[in-house]
Amino acid sequence: PDIEGLVSVAFEIGGNGRLNYSRVAKSSLGSVAVEKCITTKMMKWKFPKPKGGVNVKVNYPFMLRPVGT
Repeated sequence: PDIEGLVSVAFEIGGNGRLNYSRVAKSSLGSVAVEKCITTKMMKWKFPKPKGGVNVKVNYPFMLRPVGT
């Protein structure tokens, strides 16, 4: 609950809308377990199929911070 930081994830959306890979590009979390959890869960995500069936590379930042008190 106290973890905070930025995790930048590099991933590739395949022509079928599923991810070909997901990996941490940069992180300030300091938690390999949380980073691994994010990239593993992302592999189950489904995106709209890219036009032309091409692979699309993405680098996306996730900002994690505690909420509430």
